Amino acid sequence: MDPIARRPLTRSREYLARARKVIPSCTQTFSKGPTQFVQGVAPLFLQRGRGSHVWDVDGNEYIDYPMALGPIVLGYDDPDVLAAVQAQLADGVTFSRWSGSARTGPTRRRGPCGRRARTPVAT
Repeated sequence: MDPIARRPLTRSREYLARARKVIPSCTQTFSKGPTQFVQGVAPLFLQRGRGSHVWDVDGNEYIDYPMALGPIVLGYDDPDVLAAVQAQLADGVTFSRWSGSARTGPTRRRGPCGRRARTPVAT
C-alpha cells in the first residue's frame, strides 16, 4: 500500500469539514487554500514546525518546501528568532503609541530601494 494512503488523516478531515461550513474557501488566504496544493498528498492543516519540517493536526511529518509561502527562510522555531520574539513579548506588544524599539530606539536606515526608511529595528 502507498505510504501516503496509510497516513492517519482523521482530524484533518474533521477540520476540513468544519472549515467548509464556517470559512469561505476554507482559509483567509487563497494561496494557502486546499485547492492550491495536491489533494491527498499535501497536509490540510498544520499544527507545528521545526526547522524545515512541519506536522499536521494528525501528527504526520512533512518537509515544508514552500516554507510558509516564502517568509520562513530560517526555518520554524529558529533559536535566535525565538529568543528575540520572547524578549519583545516580555516587554509588551500592541501599545497605544508607537514605541520604536525598547532596546535601541528608533533608527533610520537605507531601504532596499536606497531610500531612507524609519524602522524600529537596529541595523
